[in-house]
Amino acid sequence: MKPDLQNKWMEAELGTFHDDLSPAPTPPVKTSKVINVGDFVYSFARIVIALIFALHGAQKLFGLFGGLPAQHDSWRLGTGILEFVGGVALALGFFTRPISLVLFSEMAWVYYQACLPGGLWPIPDHGEFAAAYCAFFLILAAFGPGNVSIERMAGKRRN
Repeated sequence: MKPDLQNKWMEAELGTFHDDLSPAPTPPVKTSKVINVGDFVYSFARIVIALIFALHGAQKLFGLFGGLPAQHDSWRLGTGILEFVGGVALALGFFTRPISLVLFSEMAWVYYQACLPGGLWPIPDHGEFAAAYCAFFLILAAFGPGNVSIERMAGKRRN
């Protein structure tokens, strides 16, 4: 028995009916997302900034680039490990969100310790890098690694 479809409300609620027993429409097949220029730019920025951040850790850990190695200073050793390992992991796009939250917290603490005693603005106390890294890690925590990353190749979704 076919309901009266003259009533548009019923048609909107129940949908249209067909006399034949045709199969239900199949949902479209999801294909892999095509990587566009924006994905490469986002990933390029992630890789470059994370590697520069890892160089700060290498400076603290190994004394590279004019830095002094952290031999007896546990604070410098801890931040050096976080910066080096975290920077390399972010550059690869590996555990991006949790690592970027940890590094965001580290940079917020550095900004609080080094820059806020002299005022809110970062320039007088040379806190531009801490503020920029803080914002960068917050963006990575919110949006993930992008489509060009180990997480994406492993099959995890971006969002």
